[in-house]
Amino acid sequence: MIFAIRDDDVNYFTDPEELEAAYSNVWGYCPPTFSVITHVKGNWPFWIKEIYNNRQSVDWTAWKKDDKVSPLDRNEGLVKFLKEKHKSGKLGLSLHAIHHRNGDLLPPPERLNNYIQGAEFFTNRDLTADVRSAVGYLHSHLDLVIKVFTPPQNLMSLRGYRSVVNNGLSIVGAGIPFWKKERSIKGLENMIKVASFKLRNKNLDYPYILNFKRHSELIHHYPLHPTTRPIHLIEKFEAVYRFNGVFVLSTHYHEFETPLVYDSTRKMKDVFFEFMNYVFSKPDIEFNSLFQDYWKLMIDP
Repeated sequence: MIFAIRDDDVNYFTDPEELEAAYSNVWGYCPPTFSVITHVKGNWPFWIKEIYNNRQSVDWTAWKKDDKVSPLDRNEGLVKFLKEKHKSGKLGLSLHAIHHRNGDLLPPPERLNNYIQGAEFFTNRDLTADVRSAVGYLHSHLDLVIKVFTPPQNLMSLRGYRSVVNNGLSIVGAGIPFWKKERSIKGLENMIKVASFKLRNKNLDYPYILNFKRHSELIHHYPLHPTTRPIHLIEKFEAVYRFNGVFVLSTHYHEFETPLVYDSTRKMKDVFFEFMNYVFSKPDIEFNSLFQDYWKLMIDP
C-alpha cells in the first residue's frame, strides 16, 4: 500500500516555522507534499481567518478589492526552506493554484456561492498557458520538475481540467464527471475499471491510480479538517489498506492549531498525530510524497 500526505496552500505568506511545527515529527518517515500557490492574491492570512470565522458574513466586496499579487519567490526564506527540505527527501512539491482566485468575469453559475469563490480552475477560460507558466516558475525558483496538480477546493470545470491535462500533470482529486475525462480506448478502460470495482464494492472508493494517455489520476483522497474524527479516517484507511491501494491524506498546515469543532479542548493536530500513529503501526506501507514518480509504476487490477 502507498500512503501520502497532500497539504494545500503553501504560498508567499507561509512561515517555514509553521511547516516545521506541523510535520517535523513525521517527515523523516512520510514526506508530505506541499501543494503551492505560486502568486497568491490578497492578504491570505487575514482572509483565511475571516472566512473561517465569519462564513456567510464575509465582506466579499472587500475581498475582491484586495487583489495584490504576492509571488512565492519574494519570500526568500520559504524558498530556501522548501529547496533544502526537498533535496533532503523530507517533502515533495506540487502545483495547487496560481492566484487561488477565480478570474472569470462570470464564473460558471452552478458554483456561485461564498465557499467556491477561490475555485480558480472551475472556470470558463483556457488556463493552459497559465499552468505552463506556473510550472516553469516553480522549476526556475525551486529547481525541480512539477508532476502533480491538486485543484483548489477540489473543483474543476472541463476547461480547467483540460488546462491541467494539456500540461501533462497528474491530478489528485479531479472534480469533473468521469465520462468527460478522456474519450479514448484508455478512457473507456478506466471507466470500466471503476464501474466494475464499484459493482463489487458498492460502498467503497476506487483505491488505485488511473493512467490516461498523457497523465495519471487518483480520484479519491481523504480530508482532515477541524470537523474530522479519527475513526472516520481510520475506516477509510482500512478500506484502502484492504485492497493494497493508494491513500492520500489531504489537509492544511494552517489549520493544525485550530480547535476541533466537536471538542474545543483538542486541536486538529491532535487528530493528525493520532491518525498517523495508527498508520505507522501498520505493516507493508510505502510512504511517498506525491512528487515521487510512482504513478506509472502502480498496476491496478
